[in-house]
Amino acid sequence: MFSLQIFGMLAILAIFEAFYLLSFAEAEQGKRGVKWGYNPEDGPTTWGGLCATGKRQSPINVNLAEVMMRDFPDLEFINYDVSGPIVAENNGHTEELEGFNLWSKSPMIAGGGLGARYKLHQLHFHWDHLDYRGSEHTIDELHYPLEAHLVHIREDLTADNATNTPDGVAVVAVFFAIAADAKPLQSLEQIFNATTNFDSHQNLTYSPSDLLPNVTNVWFRYNGSLTTPPCNQVVIWTLLAEPIYVDEEQLDELRHRVSLTGALLIENWRAVQPLNNRTVYMKPRNGALNTFSTTVRGLSTVLFIFLRSYAIFQSL
Repeated sequence: MFSLQIFGMLAILAIFEAFYLLSFAEAEQGKRGVKWGYNPEDGPTTWGGLCATGKRQSPINVNLAEVMMRDFPDLEFINYDVSGPIVAENNGHTEELEGFNLWSKSPMIAGGGLGARYKLHQLHFHWDHLDYRGSEHTIDELHYPLEAHLVHIREDLTADNATNTPDGVAVVAVFFAIAADAKPLQSLEQIFNATTNFDSHQNLTYSPSDLLPNVTNVWFRYNGSLTTPPCNQVVIWTLLAEPIYVDEEQLDELRHRVSLTGALLIENWRAVQPLNNRTVYMKPRNGALNTFSTTVRGLSTVLFIFLRSYAIFQSL
């Protein structure tokens, strides 16, 4: 009888262990993106849950004729000029740099109407193999070829809690336009080469200030979601208006990521989502709210049309 009891207990433990390992494997698959991607069979049009039903989804198109001008205080980039150790990873969906939140002087953002301080958690990129698209957000329906997302977590929350808190995440989006001999990603070129394959990692020392344009006090703001599953609607978005310039060579480095399927990750962006009566704000240059708003809209439209035309010309 005793041996049967022992056998029964061991059997129960084995069942629980198998169940735990299966659950852990499924969680890892979800984390690694086995259940979603950017191919026709698993791409954005197939994503379920909030991705399909949410009313505050991201990315969006910014219609310059409809933005509401607002004199926000400047967004503060704290400790962004500090360098520290991070890990670069090809996770099959993007090139991701993480570990900033472990620094003794964590890079963070504050001000800009946020209401709290947010620590930089990770940053990653979205692109396409064609120069006239690739960014997730669009301005007057025009794409940039590359968009970086600097993902920040509210400093009093864990990453898991932040994705379930309405204002738990603040993402700064940086756009990249094409220009000859422009190499803002030069410090990452070796890393890109070393992490071409899916699930490859590389340690490096890095400063997030390398990804900021010269002008950071002109931007767009709206409330939205993560742009990848589970698409939680917890993100305060800040889209910096001034792009960084990058050349074709550096763009091609990113375009040679290998996805988890073994194919090249030639595009990893989600199409824009309905605005659904949300307000998009624009912060103009300091002191320019009353005199600059109409001019900003007009000049911005001309600029984006020029950049897209140039990208199309370059891709021919």
